[in-house]
Amino acid sequence: MVAYVLGTRDDPQGYGRQRAILEEVGCIVTATAARAAHAAAAIALRRPELAAADPG
Repeated sequence: MVAYVLGTRDDPQGYGRQRAILEEVGCIVTATAARAAHAAAAIALRRPELAAADPG
């Protein structure tokens, strides 16, 4: 599973803790939504080089 957490460290939901929970259960947590899309495409297409592509 690939996930992206939108927010800041100051959010009351606990940005860092939410990321940690997802990582603890095995999710790939990316820094941006674009990176999440690239990672998901790389997994689906079995082309790991897509995950390294610059989404910008």
